[in-house]
Amino acid sequence: RVAREGVPGPVFVETPVDLLYPEATVREWYIDQGGVAKPKNLVGYATRAFLEQHLARQFWGAPGPAAVDPVFTELLGASSRELAKVASWLRQAKRPVFVLSSQTVAPAQEVPAIIEALGQLGVPVYLAGGARGLLGRRHPLQFRHARSKALKAADLVVVCGFPLDFRLGYGRSISGKAKLVTVNLGIDALSQNRRPTMGVHAHPGRFLQQLAMTVGGKVASPDEGPWAEWFTELRGREDERDAEIVEQGKAEVEGVNPIDLFLKLEELMADDSVLVVDGGDFVA
Repeated sequence: RVAREGVPGPVFVETPVDLLYPEATVREWYIDQGGVAKPKNLVGYATRAFLEQHLARQFWGAPGPAAVDPVFTELLGASSRELAKVASWLRQAKRPVFVLSSQTVAPAQEVPAIIEALGQLGVPVYLAGGARGLLGRRHPLQFRHARSKALKAADLVVVCGFPLDFRLGYGRSISGKAKLVTVNLGIDALSQNRRPTMGVHAHPGRFLQQLAMTVGGKVASPDEGPWAEWFTELRGREDERDAEIVEQGKAEVEGVNPIDLFLKLEELMADDSVLVVDGGDFVA
């Protein structure tokens, strides 16, 4: 319950050896380590009797409780007032952007509904952290390159489950003229490094679903909807950067060109492939 409530994360649990190993093994260890597997005198017999009594008390009532069902924790939602305000800003926006990170996709059961909500909202999306891969290999709403330029040009930025840390220039990457909405399970993260226009203390994934219901209907395709020009601008930067990467892959280098290697590897990988990368603290 503690791991799942609030900002989800690991909880340290220290488990004693008498729970980690079978009872028979633990009993054997106690007697062996006590040096009384074969008592030779009265003291040895007394020590063994004491240890056996201790073990009997230790394992009284074993086996322990049966496994229980996972604890259900209700996802914190936004208020109707907050949703109405953000929906109003979204309808008025000319250049909206969503930035989604790890909190958005936990728990994983919510992912299909979140994808559906994003499709209904029709806003350009940048993914980060554990949210990468949410929209698959290619999606008309997803952009990967020139995020800082998009945030500087945007007039509405909704940051979901992402602190305004160095990855977002401590909030300076976002235009000072834009309406900024931060959605986070951590109250302190809502206004970290920059005060937002509105901070929403809620589960980011649930917020997106609620926002889609508040806005209602389904927007047209990116090329035909109210933000068609904005999508064209973002796609232009995306295509330009992709072309630059391809050219970098053609460069002659000593040994194997890593960009060329990964471009070719991407063509061979299935959509459900998993890459394990050891990049220290940072993996791009």
